Amino acid sequence: MGLLGPISGYRLDVHLKKELIDIIENCLLPAKRASQVLGLKLKRFYRWRKDCTLFGVDGLVDEKPIAKVIPNKLLTEEEEAIYEYARLHPKQRHREIQFNLDRGGLATASFSSVYRRLKKKGLIKEHHLKISKHKKGRPTATYAHEIPLVDITFVPVGNGFWYLIAVIDLYSRYIEGSDLSATMTSKDVQKVIDFALLQHGFYEKEDKPKIHSDNGSQMKAKSFKAFLKDLGILNEYSRPHVPEDQAVLERFFRTIKQGEVYHQEYENHY
Repeated sequence: MGLLGPISGYRLDVHLKKELIDIIENCLLPAKRASQVLGLKLKRFYRWRKDCTLFGVDGLVDEKPIAKVIPNKLLTEEEEAIYEYARLHPKQRHREIQFNLDRGGLATASFSSVYRRLKKKGLIKEHHLKISKHKKGRPTATYAHEIPLVDITFVPVGNGFWYLIAVIDLYSRYIEGSDLSATMTSKDVQKVIDFALLQHGFYEKEDKPKIHSDNGSQMKAKSFKAFLKDLGILNEYSRPHVPEDQAVLERFFRTIKQGEVYHQEYENHY
């Protein structure tokens, strides 16, 4: 046969495959042992024999390898659009770039895809934000959308709880975003803040609001801090054990619960 060493992992000629099948079938050894001696995987032998039985020798012909298809891979034109837009707008971060590219129909890509490509080209803009510290007093705002307050409260639903995540403007008391979620992870909070920023056009502005929150684990999570840093937004925290720092948002939650939630039982979140 002209074979040297094990044959697993190699593409073989049709006639050689047929010869190996005949050898194993006519051998006095069990098929498993004969395959081991030849260095052939047993499942490979069974597959060859099945194909040969069903389709004859033509069934042993190897199919041409098919190139791996990545369905969501960016086109070259889209990658170039990302690079060109980033160079024309050096003050924008990858989240702002992704939003504006998608809105303008220039490229459809996720935040992470845009980030990876900008990082590869050295086009990532670094933010030098001050470290968030506890304020000595309650937060104060002098104009609308300067300081959004973020917090979470629970709502009894069935035998468990759902969680109301809200973003309210400290100055105007306007509800900038809210969501009733089955979980209260940092990702859930990011989604609500993302909506609020999008609604008020902050992705297109250089001046960003200053997020104020309590000291919950969601607000202290690394992923949440990275999310705000990517947008150039500073997050300030309330003083420990001082809910009055979030008084406006706490009053909003109280109004909802006393006016609606406590008066009925919810079987589901609808």
